[in-house]
Parts: sequence; C-alpha cells; structure tokens
Amino acid sequence: MNITEIQHKIKDWLGSHTGQTILIILILIISNIGSFYLGQNSIKPLQNNPNLSIEENNYNLADPEVYRKGSLAQAVYTSSKSQEIAQNDLNTGENREVPTNSINSLNTQPAPRYVASTNGRVYYFTWCAGAKNIAPEKRVYFKTAVDARGAGLKPSTACPDLD
Repeated sequence: MNITEIQHKIKDWLGSHTGQTILIILILIISNIGSFYLGQNSIKPLQNNPNLSIEENNYNLADPEVYRKGSLAQAVYTSSKSQEIAQNDLNTGENREVPTNSINSLNTQPAPRYVASTNGRVYYFTWCAGAKNIAPEKRVYFKTAVDARGAGLKPSTACPDLD
C-alpha cells in the first residue's frame, strides 16, 4: 500500500457521515482541552506575583457609592433612607412636627404630578424634561390634569402620554 492509496482511503473515510461526525467531535474535544489549559496557564503568572492581592467584593448594597448617580437603585436607596430618618424622628418621643418627607405625609397628601410655569401656557408631568427647565420660583404645581386645565393650561406636546 503506497501513500496515495492511504490518502484516498482517508479522504473516503472523512467523506462518509461517520467520519465527519468523528472529526467534528475530535475538533471539539481538542479545542476544549486547549482552552482549558490556556486558561490555567494565564492565571499562573498572577498567582506567583507577590505584589498582587485578590480581594473579594464585599459591597454593601445599601451604600449609595455603589450605584451610578441618577440610577433607579440610588433613588430607591435615597427614598428608603429618608423614610428611615423620618421614622426615627417619629419614634424619639419628642414633641416636634412630622417631617414633610415622612411616610405618613406621603400617604395622606399625594405629591403633585403636574407642573407649569407662572408665565407659561402648557403644563408638564413633574418628571418630564420640559418641567426641569422651569425655574423653581416660577413653578406652579397641580395634583390633577383637570386642575391644570381649569387654570387655562394645555398639555405639553413634549411629554409623552400627557392627557
């Protein structure tokens, strides 16, 4: 048997369904083993470096520094902190007024949802981008859209889903 005959037998065997399946399995096994050893070898220089220390991330999820400024998680943290402070103030037993940001005042007096400028002709949601451009001293708040319309204002087209 010469080299060309062996070469033809290999080509015929690899051309068959069984040969192709076995070849794919071998390629997968070899690539997985290679990846494993490359990963192991990439850690060895880090393990032998005396100047490197590996620490666990023990983040306190109640720490506002963990969250990006303006994130929802930070807003929840800030809200829960203000409620906690208000609750502590209520439990001291001293005669003092209930803070405006306490849980009780939030439940009895809902926050206004609509805002307009004293010089303007339209009203916005309080969280809408257009409302943020109104100077604080020129803001007029409304609890309902009906109240804002009663004052002669129209809904802003800049705020989506505004009545």
